[in-house]
Amino acid sequence: PGTGSNASLRAELDTLSEKDQAVRRGITVDSVKDSAFMHRMRLVDSSNTVAMRAILGRYGWPGKSMVGAVGARAAFILVQHSQELLPEGLALMRAAKPGEVFPPDLALATDRERTSTGRPQIYGSQLDTLTNGALPFFPIEDPQHVDERRVSAGLAPLRVYACAMAAMYKSPVVLPPNVSN
Repeated sequence: PGTGSNASLRAELDTLSEKDQAVRRGITVDSVKDSAFMHRMRLVDSSNTVAMRAILGRYGWPGKSMVGAVGARAAFILVQHSQELLPEGLALMRAAKPGEVFPPDLALATDRERTSTGRPQIYGSQLDTLTNGALPFFPIEDPQHVDERRVSAGLAPLRVYACAMAAMYKSPVVLPPNVSN
């Protein structure tokens, strides 16, 4: 129950995701400016992109019914950490049958794709980690209503998320102007 029909694919996604997360452990504002840290992360991301491209080509989007909740989450993590695969992965996520993709994953992938193409994000999930000092959010479309969109996607309010990101990056986070209380 909840494990999906393709156990070997789920195991492969889990392994790839573990590598992805291991290289990101201890990430801080300083580490993303460290060329050695970023090089290690790019190597893992590059290897994972090759594997994930093959998976997407063979299976399409590995949703919950195929690989279970953990496997589907792993697929999202791998795609969101690949600028190269993000557009294709996002299109497959959007085309998946209802219930195959976690709404928060779709929201984060949408924001990641929008900010990478210079457009304002919708859900307020992306911060500029390459700044000096406090971390600002990338621009948010209609920031007065961002929390309504976040709730509809199963995400915590922006202020709660900002606190979590500040703890993770060990740096203050600057809330965007015009965010409702």
